[in-house]
Amino acid sequence: MVNLDDLTSQEQDLQSQLEQLAFQKQQAIQAERDEKLGLITVLENEANGYRNQAAKADSDDDKQKLYRFAEVADKQANELKLELGIVSETELQASNEQRIEAQHNQVKRSINSLFLKAFFTLVAFLFADYSSAQLEAGFLAYLLKSAGSICWAMSVALGGCWLACISLFGFVSEYSFSRLRDDFKSLSPSVRLAILAGLLAAFLHFLTAIVPHAH
Repeated sequence: MVNLDDLTSQEQDLQSQLEQLAFQKQQAIQAERDEKLGLITVLENEANGYRNQAAKADSDDDKQKLYRFAEVADKQANELKLELGIVSETELQASNEQRIEAQHNQVKRSINSLFLKAFFTLVAFLFADYSSAQLEAGFLAYLLKSAGSICWAMSVALGGCWLACISLFGFVSEYSFSRLRDDFKSLSPSVRLAILAGLLAAFLHFLTAIVPHAH
């Protein structure tokens, strides 16, 4: 029959083994967490690398493929972050919304820069037109008049682009930040050129109908 001392000794041995197993389990959990954290960093770097390669790629098919790779890497990294509790679903959604809002503001600044360029070229046209009128004749007057014509054409073109972009922006802004850029890049160069030329021609025609011609 096993006596009390033997049972106590066995209990202590079992307790020691349980503590050792708990310690090893904790080490394994921490090692797995560290491995996943490293994998998150690798995936994020891969996503950035794919996007950089896509920006430099010549083929539209390569661009589309690389952007898809970047999207998959980002998705995997976000899933690991959720699994590890680094971010919550709400925080991840808020982060995506902030990223979209940042892109939104960047696009708006780019569009508004067209308006500023159109304004300054219009001021340059007015200055050149006024100066050439004061000189009335001569080679300098001719140069100013020619420069004014160029500035006028640039002002109308930039203003037309601004008006086209700001008009379309309100209708497709939400779509543009998620898919429009990738979808546009997936088109062939001839189709992209045709779309841009069509938009520009339509708004330039509109401007010529409502804006007085320069004299």
